[in-house]
Amino acid sequence: SQQVEYCFFGYIQSDYIIGDWHDKHDKNGYFGAFQLEIVNSCELKGLWIGHAKSTRQIRADALACRLIKN
Repeated sequence: SQQVEYCFFGYIQSDYIIGDWHDKHDKNGYFGAFQLEIVNSCELKGLWIGHAKSTRQIRADALACRLIKN
C-alpha cells in the first residue's frame, strides 16, 4: 500500500492547536485546516477539513493524537 505523508503547521491558542496541513510532496494536491483540543499532555482531539485539487470534494473527519510511551 502507498503511504502518504502530511505536514502540519499550527499555533496554540488557549487550549487548542489551530492550523493547516498539506500533502508533503504536493502542497496543492491535498490540503486543509485542523483544530485540536489539548486534552492533556498525552492527548489531542479535534477535527480536520480539506479537499484534493483533483476532486474538489470537501471532506472532514475526527482527528485524534495520543502520545505513545515506549
